[in-house]
Amino acid sequence: MKNLFIVNGKLLDNITGKKRNINDLVVLKKISYINRINALACIMSAKHGWIGATFSCAEILTYLYFNEMNFIINN
Repeated sequence: MKNLFIVNGKLLDNITGKKRNINDLVVLKKISYINRINALACIMSAKHGWIGATFSCAEILTYLYFNEMNFIINN
């Protein structure tokens, strides 16, 4: 099996900026796209999964994680 592409923390910083504003809609959309890429890599690695359900909730989970759950990045 070929190596799968996963967006790691370093690449995430390059895409969204190290000091990303998590209240910015553009940054949250980029993070949700990255979540989709990583989810697809996990599904392909497992050779089993449901892409539709995973992709449809990417924005919702990203918003909840960064805005409603009071997640602190450096903690």
